[in-house]
Amino acid sequence: MTPTLRNILVPVLVIIAFVGIALGIANYRKQATQNKENEEVVQMAPEINLTSPQDQEKISSSDVTVKGTTDPENKITINLKDVMVGNDGFFETTVPLDKPENRVIVEATDKNGNKTSVERVVIKEGATTVTTETGKLSQAGPETTIIFAFGAIFVAYLARRFTFRSIATSLKKY
Repeated sequence: MTPTLRNILVPVLVIIAFVGIALGIANYRKQATQNKENEEVVQMAPEINLTSPQDQEKISSSDVTVKGTTDPENKITINLKDVMVGNDGFFETTVPLDKPENRVIVEATDKNGNKTSVERVVIKEGATTVTTETGKLSQAGPETTIIFAFGAIFVAYLARRFTFRSIATSLKKY
């Protein structure tokens, strides 16, 4: 590569890398704003009245009966499996207890697509319980991750391809 082309190309590539990173940050902020707006919709979410099991209930059998009521037009899923809702809004199913500490997540979806969920922890008696703290995952979408990855790869390429001294010398000329 000729020195003149390098003098032009290096600053352009640095600018492209920073623009990619800036776009990633802007996209992350946009998605965080959209997630906050979606949280406000939860106020109009369908109602679930879960009667069994109770939170932190200890059960000695290998499964638990999950039952409750909701609006008959709502769709109910329990641990991502569809459950039939009766004309009176009653639903019931059994969930296997595979671990010492089992999460039962009941989700209701109304005809407008609004969702709400209730989570209960069921403890299988006779098993050892290990409690862990879970953190909230980033709310960034896959496109943000891709943009950040390309930006990071590009900056790493530039750092490996050109020394800091050659970049500084190129920038001084402009």
